[in-house]
Amino acid sequence: MKPVFILKYLLENRWLIAGTALVITLLGAAYALSVKPVYEANILIQVKETAPAEKNVPGSLPAAFDVKTQAATEVEVLRSRSVLSRAVEALQLDIRVEPKYFPILGALIARGSQQISDPGLLGYGGYVWGAEQLSIPRLNLPGPLLNQPFSLRVESDGKYILTQKEQGITVKGTVGERTRARTPHGDMEILVARIAAKPGAQFTVSRTSKFDAVEKLQKSLVVAEKGRQSNIIGVSLKGDKPEQVSHILNEIGKEYIRQNVTLKSEEAEKARAFFDGQLADLKQKMERSESRSTALRSGQGTFDVREEASTLSQQSVAIQARLAELKQKKGELLIRFQEQHPTVALANKQIQDLNAELATIRRKLRNLPAVEQDVLGTIRDKHVNIDIYTGLLSTARQLSMVEPGRIGGARLLDMAATPTRPVSLKPSTMIAVSGLAGILLGVIAALLKKAFFHKIHDPREIEEALGIMVSATVPHSAKQVKISKNIKKNTQEVMVLPHDAPSEATIESLRILRSTLEYAMRESKRNIIMFTGPTPEVGKSFISANFATVLASARKRVLLIDGDMRTGYLHRYFGVKRANGLSDVLAMTASVESVIHKAVVENVDFISAGSFSGRPAELLAHENLERLLQQLSPRYDYVLMDTAPVLDFSDALIVGAHAGAIFNVVRDGVSSIDEAEETVIRLRRAGLTVTGVILNDMKPNTSSYGYGARYHTVSLIPDYQGSDAERIRLIRG
Repeated sequence: MKPVFILKYLLENRWLIAGTALVITLLGAAYALSVKPVYEANILIQVKETAPAEKNVPGSLPAAFDVKTQAATEVEVLRSRSVLSRAVEALQLDIRVEPKYFPILGALIARGSQQISDPGLLGYGGYVWGAEQLSIPRLNLPGPLLNQPFSLRVESDGKYILTQKEQGITVKGTVGERTRARTPHGDMEILVARIAAKPGAQFTVSRTSKFDAVEKLQKSLVVAEKGRQSNIIGVSLKGDKPEQVSHILNEIGKEYIRQNVTLKSEEAEKARAFFDGQLADLKQKMERSESRSTALRSGQGTFDVREEASTLSQQSVAIQARLAELKQKKGELLIRFQEQHPTVALANKQIQDLNAELATIRRKLRNLPAVEQDVLGTIRDKHVNIDIYTGLLSTARQLSMVEPGRIGGARLLDMAATPTRPVSLKPSTMIAVSGLAGILLGVIAALLKKAFFHKIHDPREIEEALGIMVSATVPHSAKQVKISKNIKKNTQEVMVLPHDAPSEATIESLRILRSTLEYAMRESKRNIIMFTGPTPEVGKSFISANFATVLASARKRVLLIDGDMRTGYLHRYFGVKRANGLSDVLAMTASVESVIHKAVVENVDFISAGSFSGRPAELLAHENLERLLQQLSPRYDYVLMDTAPVLDFSDALIVGAHAGAIFNVVRDGVSSIDEAEETVIRLRRAGLTVTGVILNDMKPNTSSYGYGARYHTVSLIPDYQGSDAERIRLIRG
């Protein structure tokens, strides 16, 4: 479709677009005024990364504290239930308390008030309109009552009544006192700490399971690292209660830091216990080796060993020192990992290799003389035990000096401040966006209407789709609407527009059709004109009756035949009876002359549809119709015949074989392009040629170039008496 047609179509559907926009805007305004503003708070956490200590430096801290803390891991820790459940417990997030507001307006009025209101609407309903508050630090309910709403009504003298109508529960209590009650599902307990509301005010109270509360908090919490490898984690939370949002985040931050410190402290305690045990054993070994060395020197005096034996001894000492270091490393790893962990398995493999080397050296030492073996073994054990004990003692001293507060791998950079400005859109902005969305939806609705209910509105659209000229565009007539109502009453009057409103634009358009018809039938040997249409209610009868009158006004003898023997009511336009008409002549139950109503309008004779027949198509297909038309045609300048709709019946396909001109009548806003096109296709399949299309009941449009506007301009020329050609020139400009 061309852009100009789309624009025109949208202008024609401006009320649909405006109505849609209005409805969406009103809904958006109701939502904007009723929804609570959303606030956002955030905290920042820095995750520390400790550089690994050199493994060969004596006195370095254990490997348990050399592992880098990954920010991605800490993000998941922050979202874990173990951290969030603390915030849920501390702030009672599993207990929900809401004042009972009047729908839409109540919450809006309450947000702008700082005072406690008089509850109820005209004293009824328990609605609150101000800054009412209710604090419930304890609400223990049996499982079946979780997520069930309770109604709490404030009474005088610090009393209240808690009810649950579906379960038939009613509990009376006093502020500041624990109240227990039995229910069909088990015992319940409630403690109301404070009420800031007048008697009669009502609140809605409910409790969810801790698991559901934590899961809800997990979904609403946004945790992400700020930048790449920054080790700064941002945690944000949105909610309609600014103070509660900031408190939740601060509790989460504190609990995360506490757990981080606790975890590191526990690891330090385990490492310290491990080192203490190792030191005691090594001290005993070192003392035993020292005593043995002293005893050996006392018994043997001074001695010397060969160079080969000395080298083997040094290698043995080095390997045993390395073995001791690996065993220490394995012990530290087992504090945090299982035996099957890859790091522990690697340590085991290294220990196994060193033990093999040590076994080889020991075999070589066994080949030495017994005295040299004793001397070398004593010296070796003494040096190994002294080196291991010294290194382990230094590490244990450093570990004992580490303060628990400095063991943690994270710190809270920024605490959450109470937000003062909402992050949600302002009500005015939401209403404006709703208006724009409404206009867009209105345009979409109009285009969908055209796509699925593609009704005809523009004659040029017909010509483009069908390739057939629009012979006439008949404007909408307000006077014809009144005439149609009178026609349904079966009055005995002649009711055609040329009599009642000869200067209307509708009649001018039929005069244009008269000129078009004269040109189209110049070479035709038949003076029979058939009017048909795709479906009922397109105005075939209106066009037939009024066009016959317009032809007669040009001093033409016209015969009008109602060929719609199914629902035809052309007789009502001229105040005659339907009986004794076309069907009777074709069935040979009446003579031709007896069915002709002479001069129903000056120069117009009329034949009604006749008696109802159960086989109208067979009657029209009979040779009697051809004889009738051959008999009557020479007596008139034009014979007009109205027929049944093409898409419903085959009558028009039969009558069309006798016509010299065929006009397809469609109606603005009623007929569709597909229907008009299918009508033409069926007529062509029957070997018939459509002379033109008549667009009936054309509504005035808003464009300055539309057909309707031109016709209305002509209607301002009263009783114009010029020629038809001059009328065409005036109308078409």
